[in-house]
Amino acid sequence: MNPNLRMALRVVVFVILAVVLYQRMRPTNPPAKDLNLIFSGASSTVFSISPDGPNRWNATYSNTGHTAKFIVAFDSPLEAPDSLGVSFGKGHFIAVSGSDATSLLPALKDVLQAKSPIAAPKRVADLPFTFASLGSHQSRNDDGSFQSKPSGDWVVTKVFLPDGENDGEVFLNLNPATGQAEFSIKDPDYGDTVLRQLSSVL
Repeated sequence: MNPNLRMALRVVVFVILAVVLYQRMRPTNPPAKDLNLIFSGASSTVFSISPDGPNRWNATYSNTGHTAKFIVAFDSPLEAPDSLGVSFGKGHFIAVSGSDATSLLPALKDVLQAKSPIAAPKRVADLPFTFASLGSHQSRNDDGSFQSKPSGDWVVTKVFLPDGENDGEVFLNLNPATGQAEFSIKDPDYGDTVLRQLSSVL
């Protein structure tokens, strides 16, 4: 074989091997993170919902033979302005006659990390709140966070419960398509306040 041709073939083989080796050793880029994730607490108390008019649901929680009943009503639509926007409004938790929260309150106490014992509440017929709609048409990830792509059926809200000069905060997430909703912890510091306020209407 012509020496020049042999040298040229060696160069070609060397270049091919170098390219293959580079492709194998090149660090791969990690998948792009979704910067629009909504994190909504590490644990939740799940309950059932059924429609009772626009932006209004009958809610039930059943366990160990006890069934808590209440109504969740929003005075304004839950749709956020866009996938990145936040809208605010007012709503109410409404008491239902015959509700038995014997099982629901301990479940909430654990999830909210409340520290004070569950006390016999002073019942109210209506518990008003302010809410922030953090995202609509959200899908849920395995870690409990929510995102808009791919779209889903969850509506993620944060509820502010008045308590003197301070508000208690809790996430309230709803999936009307599956008939599920949940209370999810915002911060352990709000646990006692949120539990005390909710127990008055549940």
